[in-house]
Amino acid sequence: MSDRRHVVGFLVAGILATTGDAVAYAALLTIGWTHDPAKAASFVVGALISFTLNRRFTFRSQGALHREAVAFSALYAVTFLLNVGVNHVGVALLVPSLDHLGSSLAFLAATAASTVANFLGQRLWVFTPSRPPP
Repeated sequence: MSDRRHVVGFLVAGILATTGDAVAYAALLTIGWTHDPAKAASFVVGALISFTLNRRFTFRSQGALHREAVAFSALYAVTFLLNVGVNHVGVALLVPSLDHLGSSLAFLAATAASTVANFLGQRLWVFTPSRPPP
């Protein structure tokens, strides 16, 4: 599969995972969950959708499920911290002068940074093609 098809598959999986996250979040709020537990649970829903779609369709992995699940979880933890960190720096630099626009730009920069890191991490580390033994 070409890198272009990987990128397209990754973006489609991301859109579907984000949609699943949003739907789960709204549903949990509707049934009375408070915001933080609802968001934590919906994040897990989105991550599970992302893992499943990227493993099966984007990268068509046949690697060891357990190893890939652990690697994916570690990658998501790191890119979560990257996302929050980039957003924090962006807010500190941009919000004092740009207010809401600065907040939006910081959010977009954080999302872009973590998306690129997630794609590269999944492509190069999590769902690596199996190699024949030497």
